[in-house]
Amino acid sequence: WLHYSMELEAVIWYVYTKEQCTLGENIIKGHKDDAFLSLGFSNWKKAKERFSIHQKSLKHRAAIMNQSQRSLVPVSAQLSIKKEKDQQIKIFNSVKYLDCQGLAIHGHDGSSGNLEQLLSLRVHDVPKLKWWLHQKTTWTSPLIQNDLLSLLSNSLLCELASEIRLRVYFAVIVDSTRDSSGKEQQSICLRSVDNDVIVHEDFVGFYEMTMSIGAAIAQMIPDVPIQMQLPIANLHCQTYNGAANMAGSYHGAQALITEKQPLVIFVHCGAHCSNLVLKSVCESSWTIQEAL
Repeated sequence: WLHYSMELEAVIWYVYTKEQCTLGENIIKGHKDDAFLSLGFSNWKKAKERFSIHQKSLKHRAAIMNQSQRSLVPVSAQLSIKKEKDQQIKIFNSVKYLDCQGLAIHGHDGSSGNLEQLLSLRVHDVPKLKWWLHQKTTWTSPLIQNDLLSLLSNSLLCELASEIRLRVYFAVIVDSTRDSSGKEQQSICLRSVDNDVIVHEDFVGFYEMTMSIGAAIAQMIPDVPIQMQLPIANLHCQTYNGAANMAGSYHGAQALITEKQPLVIFVHCGAHCSNLVLKSVCESSWTIQEAL
């Protein structure tokens, strides 16, 4: 129950420092001994006598008893916890596999999803997984699946942010879209170039917008790199379509962002430019108009 401290050149009562948070105040109050705690004990002439007295004290016996009760976890309980943890890891890895392959997890009903089908296939190779899937709590509900996907997403974004920080400068590519429920979303990609002059375009997510005005979009776009701990001063380019709320000269998102970061260059989306050119060409030809 004693440890020798090289820094103090004395012995300290390590059991108390480990168990003090769980001991009752009525036991500890009035029984603290700085010689065995913060100061350490170094009176070696009286060591045997003081050690014997301390070992028989109420505070020492209470700490030893508390430690023994906390450490007596039944072996069966330890094995059960390990068994459950192993199966949870297998479920997590199954979700990770489907996510990395870009496969849907849910199905039209509770048993037709890819996750359920994958787990039912894996039980032939992992017998304990079959036991787990017949338990009351299996950690396979849609809510748990979404939580696992969120953890994977956060981990991936952290890795992307670390790589982009090494490349220093980056650009944002933003486009708006509506999901199946009609909600307006902005898709954001970060573009950067590494030391080998290889271009990387990384999709970082969809961000729901309550308003589609330029000011709201201009506020949302810088928040994304800031959340990824990327210095906004390293943002040197922005690419959007030609809509007024995005490319407007005064109140568009590009103009408002340029006010805050003058070094940011705005580039009109190449695909959108090609589409506008093709549209103008078709409108200028009577033959093409008739064909369409």
